[in-house]
Amino acid sequence: MLVRSPLSLTHGLLGTVAYDFGGNSKPVYALEGSVAVAGSGVKYFRARRYPSEDNGGCVFVTAFSGLFAPYWIDDAKGTIFGITQHTQRGHIARATLEAVCFQTKAILDAMEKDSGHSLSSLAVDGGMSNSNLSIAAGFAVEVWKEFSELRAINQKDRKVFNPDISPEESEKMFKKWTRAVEMCKGWLDPDERGDF
Repeated sequence: MLVRSPLSLTHGLLGTVAYDFGGNSKPVYALEGSVAVAGSGVKYFRARRYPSEDNGGCVFVTAFSGLFAPYWIDDAKGTIFGITQHTQRGHIARATLEAVCFQTKAILDAMEKDSGHSLSSLAVDGGMSNSNLSIAAGFAVEVWKEFSELRAINQKDRKVFNPDISPEESEKMFKKWTRAVEMCKGWLDPDERGDF
């Protein structure tokens, strides 16, 4: 989320300068939330090709190095709940993908709370998506003055994802994952703790 002035953040997000090209331009700030090991967790299962249409009742909190935004729980550990004798590798792979979605939803909810604005769309970067350096370069040489100008031109190869489950089912799954987050805390003794 881009804003013209820094916000007071109280819901586990990070504030950062999105871009500032000097001269007469003013800095544009962003709200940021990091999902740790999202891409590497997915890559692990993708390399093993374990497809599944559902999670088989599994919930995975991918806190391999603690749990990042908006929770910031350094003693959280990766945990899988709901495993039965019928659980297959594909169910865990699917739960891994869902974990990224759920943590992203938690970050977006925090952004709405901190900014007071609802989000209608989301652009992403990082290991699970492709980023285009030429866009940043275009800002630097003032091809574009405002980020909103890109909406009209940055359409090629853009992927839009829409949910294929109901909002009620999505919320039910998110609440279950949130309970799992609470249960993954406290796996380190106080003398084992480190800093993020």
